[in-house]
Amino acid sequence: MNTYDRDEINFNKFLRSVRKSQKASLLKTTYGVCTKSEMSKVEKGTRLPEKLVRDRLTARLGISGEEYEEYLITKEYVQWQARMDIIRSINKKDVEATEEKIDAYEKLYTHNNVQKQFVATMRYMLYEIKGYDYKKRLKQMEIAMKYTVPDLEAAFSGCQLLADQELNLIMEYISLCDRSVVEENLPEWKMKYYKAIDNYVQKSYMDKIAQAKVYSKLACHVCELVFVYFKDEENMRYALDLCTRAIEVLRDTVRLYYFVEINEFRIRLMKTLNIENLEENEEYQDSVAWTELFHELYEENDIPTYMQNFTYLYTETECNDVSEVVRIRRQMMGLSMNKLAAKSSSERTICRIENREGNPQLETLRDVLDAVGLCGEFHRARVVTTNAEAMRVSEVLCKQMNFGEYDKAVETHKILGELLDLSIAFNYQEMKRSEALILRGLKKIEVEKHCSLLKGILEDTIDFENLRHVEEKYFSRIETYCIQNLVGIKKGDDTGICKDFLEQECEKFIKMDELEASRFCTYEMIMYCCANYLGNNKAYVKSVEITRKLLKESLRNRKAVYLTNCEYNELWTKQKLLEEENKSIDNKVVLDSLTRGLLLSKLTRRTNWKNFFQQKLDEYLNVIIK
Repeated sequence: MNTYDRDEINFNKFLRSVRKSQKASLLKTTYGVCTKSEMSKVEKGTRLPEKLVRDRLTARLGISGEEYEEYLITKEYVQWQARMDIIRSINKKDVEATEEKIDAYEKLYTHNNVQKQFVATMRYMLYEIKGYDYKKRLKQMEIAMKYTVPDLEAAFSGCQLLADQELNLIMEYISLCDRSVVEENLPEWKMKYYKAIDNYVQKSYMDKIAQAKVYSKLACHVCELVFVYFKDEENMRYALDLCTRAIEVLRDTVRLYYFVEINEFRIRLMKTLNIENLEENEEYQDSVAWTELFHELYEENDIPTYMQNFTYLYTETECNDVSEVVRIRRQMMGLSMNKLAAKSSSERTICRIENREGNPQLETLRDVLDAVGLCGEFHRARVVTTNAEAMRVSEVLCKQMNFGEYDKAVETHKILGELLDLSIAFNYQEMKRSEALILRGLKKIEVEKHCSLLKGILEDTIDFENLRHVEEKYFSRIETYCIQNLVGIKKGDDTGICKDFLEQECEKFIKMDELEASRFCTYEMIMYCCANYLGNNKAYVKSVEITRKLLKESLRNRKAVYLTNCEYNELWTKQKLLEEENKSIDNKVVLDSLTRGLLLSKLTRRTNWKNFFQQKLDEYLNVIIK
């Protein structure tokens, strides 16, 4: 294992750097969340706000933070678990359990406006489940919104920044308002604020995921308003443009929030506007095909087609108990507490961390995490940095690699390397991993060399020999990426350790009735890899089982990342199972599956998959014709 000197990046430094790069004032950033004085202390590093406040402040600066690891001290981890328990109960529509959990949370944790807003919002969703009339729901939504957005008109006059959660609360409030609340023309008043939200997002620094969460819901609200109150061409064309923008940002982020609803609205708007040559209009035909496809997929998997609530806005992903993580990683590395202490702090401190005692200093936690090969720096991007341009470039690089645009990725990778601090182990590993993938994608290295590079990256933070002797394992996201890539290569994992880990995780996955949304980001990556590995090793039945479960959970979580892969994996595995029985697969099943794959690959902009499915479809049709 290598060790690195590093320029430590904590929350305080990250927040200050991003805020100043956007020229956002302290007052605008903190309005309704905390005082200017408190924010000043945060940026100076003399005070660390709790997780919900941290998340809200970064969200106001346009950073969604979804899918990135966070190691929480016990106190914060317990609060996080309580919030996720409430969300699970709401999603299950368990009224009694939801009421009990909200009441318990309110008694323990509502000591700032963001916590109070969370509780008030959960109560609002509980009222929806109970079927309360709109007046009671309106009052509750107003309470929730005003905790951090006390003045609706002032919010859009430039006095404060707004997070995606706050914009969604504003939309919900506006949609419920009636003439008893608004003195002026109600439809025009609603449209004024919907357009203000649209304008705010366009001018903000919101990342794509945050935009997807806002635009998807905004498009639905505007369309509902237009069809009830506005029948003029100008407003209908505005609604159509908004639907198209919402669909495009959902495609960019491979999310499915309100996807069926928006496509149905787009179809209806284009028909109402008498758009010419609809049979040849690509956007119209896409919406028709995608709507039909997702109605089928949701029905087949017994999942509601239409969005039931907006708990997805409050699902905090990839949170880990630092005590458990440190204990597991220490054992993975074969270190006693004494030996780990020699690399980081004192044996007494290690013992207290693992036993969940006290609140260790952030500097201490960073040192300990660093000593067990994990990233102790605060990050809200695929790399650890406070440089906004580096964060943007890292996302561009990821997209280019996903789409197979390796020629473009070469230059992007070079630019990113110049922007990053490569003394940070996490950054070094990510750059080496992406370099290996690009070289392999360009066919400049053979499989053996690719495997060697991936193993070298993993061995930077993992002691493979010692892994043979431990049952519990925790891999970071970057390590999991490498494992996924390695196991996906034939004979790539000659140690068998990575495959053992995947199979253990696979068993956990299969036993879960419903996969936690908060853990889904990691599990989808592991399970797709595991399904492929099992299929390639003729364990077809289990491969199909995992693929179907992954497909269902992807739909439930409104994510489209692996839908294309799942479609082909299931078709291929079914064919192999029938071949073992000397049977052939029905032509209609193959054609339907390939057509679905083609539609899904177009939706997710996976050009390589789209070309693959088109080729397979053409070949199969030629065989049938002959």
